[in-house]
Amino acid sequence: MRKIYIAMIIALLGACATVESDESYESEITLRGEMLFEGSNTLQAEAVLDKKAIAEHLGADPQSISEVKLLEATVEMDEEQLAITESFLLQIVSDNKGLKSLASLSPLDANSSSQKLGVSEKAELWPHLQDNGSTWVLDLNLTEDLMDDMQVRAKLRFLISYKP
Repeated sequence: MRKIYIAMIIALLGACATVESDESYESEITLRGEMLFEGSNTLQAEAVLDKKAIAEHLGADPQSISEVKLLEATVEMDEEQLAITESFLLQIVSDNKGLKSLASLSPLDANSSSQKLGVSEKAELWPHLQDNGSTWVLDLNLTEDLMDDMQVRAKLRFLISYKP
C-alpha cells in the first residue's frame, strides 16, 4: 500500500512540474537620430516584439512566454557613419521601467560595416517589452557634428523562454 501512495505522489508531482523550452528569435530594427553633435548622442526606435508573432514562430500560446533575453546585437552602418563613431551602448527603456543597458562596443572595428556588440549576461528584457512606451536607445559617441539624420540598422537575436 505504501508503494502505491509513493507512486501516486511521484505521478502527481510529475504532472505539476513545468517544462520550459528555449528558442531563439531574430528581429531587425532601424534606430534614428537627427542633428547629432560631437560627443555623446542618442538614436532611438520603438521597442516592439510582437508577442503573437513570436508565439506563432514558437508554436506556443502567447501567454506561455516567460522570459526574453538578448543573445546577440549587431549594428550595421555605412562607411561615413563608421568613420565618425567611436562607441555604442544599446539600452531599453519604457514608461514604467528604468533604462537598462543591454550591450556595448568600444572601440569599433574600423574595417567592418557590421559591428557585433558585447551583450550583458543580465540582458533580460521581457518586463520592458510588455510595458507601454518601450524604446530601444543606442547611445553613441561621435568625433564630429552630423547635421543630417543618422539611421543605423540593428539585428537583434533573442532567447525566448516559454512553456510549450
